Amino acid sequence: MSTTATRISFLQILRGEVLKTRRTRGLLLAIIGPLVVTMLVFGFHAENPPDVPQEMSPWKNFIRYVFQFFMLLYPLFAALIAFMLSNIEHKNRGFKYIFALPASKGAFYFSKVFVLLGWLALSLGLSYVFIFIFGELLSVVLPNFAFAENSIPAETVLFLFRMFTILISIVAIHFFLSLYFDNFIIGVGSAVFLMIFGGVAANHRLAYLIPYTYPMDAYMGFMTGEIQAFDKRTLISLIYGVVFFVAGFWLVSRKNIK
Repeated sequence: MSTTATRISFLQILRGEVLKTRRTRGLLLAIIGPLVVTMLVFGFHAENPPDVPQEMSPWKNFIRYVFQFFMLLYPLFAALIAFMLSNIEHKNRGFKYIFALPASKGAFYFSKVFVLLGWLALSLGLSYVFIFIFGELLSVVLPNFAFAENSIPAETVLFLFRMFTILISIVAIHFFLSLYFDNFIIGVGSAVFLMIFGGVAANHRLAYLIPYTYPMDAYMGFMTGEIQAFDKRTLISLIYGVVFFVAGFWLVSRKNIK
């Protein structure tokens, strides 16, 4: 009498992916990255305290330095975690094993997409927590900063949310590149080149079509107070995300796993 293997649900696969990847450097980087950046800005402020209590809110100045780092580093972080996640399966022919299990290829692939986006959301969420903690700590250590007497600007949350939506495109592009090439230089090094290209093209009339100009645009919106949660760049970023994530699934599904 033949038996049929029990199908594995998407939630079971997702749980397995979380367990498998939480011990990788990608998850550690998602936590340590914003922590180190915020500590550096904290140290800079601690070495340059004001002589008298400030009348203006110190939060925006503090966050401005943090977000300058984020604008440059998060696109590279997005490319790096995409490479780390794809590299797990490249090593030891992991796709051969997981595609032999009783579940759809799409469930396995898109569980990895969920993990990627989860890492990104966790990192950006923690960055807000770190900003608040170190700002309050400055207020205790150096009361002239007057962090406690002021509130974090509302556009801080908008910037972090916007960074998440615009980084979806960059994560998707570099996840696809990492799946295709299995090469660190191409998967991550290309992000450095494209960020430089984005900086050069930032003022071009078609810059809204280039995802690597989006972090700078978000930062400028934060500084002017005109940042928006959704605009045409958000929509285009999501379109890029859908296209490249689907292309990545097509690529993986056609791999020779025999």
